[in-house]
Amino acid sequence: MKAVYAKEGARLYDGHAEGKVITTLKGRPVRGVMSDAMLCSEKELGISEEHDGIIFLEDDAPIGTPLRDYLGDVVLEIDFTPNYARCLSIVGLAREIAALTGAALRLPEPQVVAEGSAIAGRAQVTIAEPEYCPRLPWG
Repeated sequence: MKAVYAKEGARLYDGHAEGKVITTLKGRPVRGVMSDAMLCSEKELGISEEHDGIIFLEDDAPIGTPLRDYLGDVVLEIDFTPNYARCLSIVGLAREIAALTGAALRLPEPQVVAEGSAIAGRAQVTIAEPEYCPRLPWG
């Protein structure tokens, strides 16, 4: 049989806690023998609330392959407070995650389609106190 395995230090959902409580796997004695790993249930991986048994993989599952590579899917759950307005868009979240992880930020190319009549002459901006507006784009 092949099953999903997590080593000490892995961050998993606590299978015995109510709701989604993340915990870090620590080594401990099991039946008198030190164990620094465990076989995982669906709840511990956040796949479902099922915690009655471990996840068994197909017989042809490659041994030692990370589960994300085998299943082909990764879920990133993000929790932030509402005062982080920068995180209210996908691009804002991408910037925040890149800053936190040191990963490269890859922004999508904007696809803009201009329709309707030109805006020129339809709107006017007046700067009442130009000394307080150092970045005047038009002059």
